[in-house]
Formats: sequence, structure tokens, C-alpha cells
Amino acid sequence: MAKPDGMKLTRSGFTVTVSDAAWTLRDQAQDACSFLAVHEAELATLSSLPEVEDVRLDFPIEKRDVLTQSEYFPSELVRAAGRAGIGLEITIYLCAGDET
Repeated sequence: MAKPDGMKLTRSGFTVTVSDAAWTLRDQAQDACSFLAVHEAELATLSSLPEVEDVRLDFPIEKRDVLTQSEYFPSELVRAAGRAGIGLEITIYLCAGDET
């Protein structure tokens, strides 16, 4: 039940699934480009609202067993995200069976 006079949240947010691809940046980036091609205008409007502090695409990837792990964002994705005012983030997960 709504409580209009009750405690107000100071922050809120939401999550949208952009890709169901495997946890590889290449596959997820392709899906993100397609998503932005369809929703870029709406996302640009959202990110330009003064009440909106942060809009980002988060790409989950698996930690690989390498000395240095680097990932590449295609320029098409960077341009589309920039036009929409969206940041890009990579979250690296240690997966089952990984010891470090």
C-alpha cells in the first residue's frame, strides 16, 4: 500500500537486460549496439534529466587465467553510448573453479 507521507527513498534505479549472450565482451557488445540502435533516443532523454545521476551499460565477463586481461569496446558501441550519455562498465567475475 502506498504511503505518500511515509519515508521517501533518496535513490532508485532499474536494470534492463540488453544481452543474453555468453560472458564474452564481443558478443555482448554486438547486442548492446543493436539495443542502442533501437533505444538511443529514449536513453539520451533519460540520461539528460537532471534527476538522473548515472546511466551505464555493465558488461559481465569471466576472469581469464592470464597475466594481463584486457577487453576491447568496438568504436560503434562507444559512439552510440556517448551520443546517449551512457557510460560503459566491465564487471569481472571469478567463476567457479577459479582459485585466484
